[in-house]
Amino acid sequence: MNKTKYVLGCLFTVQIGAEYASVSRQVASWLTPLLPIMLLLLVSTWFIVSGHTGERVKLSSAMFWKYYGANCVACVVVAFIVVGMTRSHHEIVKVNGVDVDIAMLMEDMTKVIPDRAKRREYCVCVATKITADRDLVQKYKHDLESGKITDVAAKVLSGQAALSSDLNDCMFTSASALAWTPTLEKGIRLGLGMQIRESDRTDVIDSSAYCDCYVDELKKMPIKAWMSTEFAQSPERAVIDSICREKGRLDPLR
Repeated sequence: MNKTKYVLGCLFTVQIGAEYASVSRQVASWLTPLLPIMLLLLVSTWFIVSGHTGERVKLSSAMFWKYYGANCVACVVVAFIVVGMTRSHHEIVKVNGVDVDIAMLMEDMTKVIPDRAKRREYCVCVATKITADRDLVQKYKHDLESGKITDVAAKVLSGQAALSSDLNDCMFTSASALAWTPTLEKGIRLGLGMQIRESDRTDVIDSSAYCDCYVDELKKMPIKAWMSTEFAQSPERAVIDSICREKGRLDPLR
């Protein structure tokens, strides 16, 4: 038995499970990151099996796939434990007379805004903007108090243009601390999709192709540059919009 390989394999599985929980929260889906997670588990299983048996591992062997199945279960258990531990933590801020639990939003934004102070500033800003709207408070008060502010913010971003702009202002204040992540990209795509729907151009523009193009163009720029309030009215933004509208046209002859 090779203890080093065995221990490394087990630790790798635990790390994969923790990452699975983190990415799943960011993209709001357990299925989206499943394929890469399963591929990584093949590697950790190889370490575990080779370490336990001390022999050359054959991927076609029944023993390997038996270990792989057990490893998948262990990974899922770790992921649920991580999610459970996160949910058991509360961070309450009182804004506009409402006790908002921002713990989950703080956790979800960890990779987007690594600096904790800036991240908390952003989360408090989001909570403040949402609770300033009494209709939203009446509709989502329970969700806000129970830590589901991330879900509330996502619904606001996808459905209310005016407040969506206010929430984007919160991100502008934290631009210098931002890092590119799936969560940030998802938020950008939600906002872009809403803009296309509001412009009544869904009949001539493929929103998915437009968003793909727009995100690719933003990735070429420093985050601080396009998160500034001036960028929305800048020539650079107009050029990107023009390029992506052309790439997203459903009828190239129009």
